[in-house]
Amino acid sequence: MKSLVPIVVVAAGTMLAALAVFYPTGLTAVDSPKIAVANPKITVDGCEFSVLPGKEVYDVGEKPTLSLYAVNTTDKPKSVTVKLQILSRPTSNPMSRMPVRTTALWQKDYSLSLAGGESRVVPIETNAALTAVDAFVSLGADKQSIQVPLKINAPATQSASQAPQP
Repeated sequence: MKSLVPIVVVAAGTMLAALAVFYPTGLTAVDSPKIAVANPKITVDGCEFSVLPGKEVYDVGEKPTLSLYAVNTTDKPKSVTVKLQILSRPTSNPMSRMPVRTTALWQKDYSLSLAGGESRVVPIETNAALTAVDAFVSLGADKQSIQVPLKINAPATQSASQAPQP
């Protein structure tokens, strides 16, 4: 009986510790504030840059338009170069262990000179025809980058009964 008491005490302590850690209400964030990033930005030499697609949804084969937003948050004139890319990544095969390769459909460097406190919107026309894969815009400079996804309407595939007969 004497040796049973320490075992029960250790088991009860272990149970309470496990309940404190794994109890479901302890893991849910009911009262926590929701954090939403509306438009990601990068900051280069005191200037903030962000990029947005011209449309919410693009069709396959369409060439996207972009808007580059630049704000000089300092009171001194700045000259900054940023790189914009449209990248595509094919859908991965769940049976394959090989990662899919991201390919650049379009890229261009933009050099901007901004006066102190100046903000500017640069409209950008691209020549990259989108395909029915995942695509995103990458904005980068000085080892920083952000990615903004492009939504693409994929064409409906024909079923075997709708396929033309020879």
